[in-house]
Amino acid sequence: MEDQLDLAQYEAPAFSRALGLLSRFEEWEEEPSKNLVRALSTSQIVSYTYKPYRFFRAVELIQRGVTLPAVEMVRYVVGEAAYYVPSEDWHGIEAAKTLKLQTVLGKVAGTYRLKPARYYLDPLGLWWLTGQGLDELREHHARLSQAERQVLTALGVITLATRQ
Repeated sequence: MEDQLDLAQYEAPAFSRALGLLSRFEEWEEEPSKNLVRALSTSQIVSYTYKPYRFFRAVELIQRGVTLPAVEMVRYVVGEAAYYVPSEDWHGIEAAKTLKLQTVLGKVAGTYRLKPARYYLDPLGLWWLTGQGLDELREHHARLSQAERQVLTALGVITLATRQ
């Protein structure tokens, strides 16, 4: 999957969980300049609001001209696409998106480079193998919502109709 997905087409909690599942066995690459503040496109940030009063307060602050503080983010790279998940202040980012701001300030703590083709999806859930050598292989799976399945498929996870 080389293209950036339109996050508006997916449920944000499902997208966030899908990225987390696909990063389970990937190596964390710490950002050498993790205190560097940069403008990040709101179209690449996976966020949602779960406390309405915080969301409305952030909207009010932005409308008054207050610049929100830089938010720490984790970057997930899939092919050429990059997605960011905030570690904090989800509500401020949602407010910025609602107000059609193109960017927010962020600090990238580190990156996971995801390889969705290492996983497969069937009617029972998401599956992956761990271990080295045939004697040590272990199969794992996670149960999924329909929204999570949609995201995983869009990210490039291999889909099987059935398993043998």
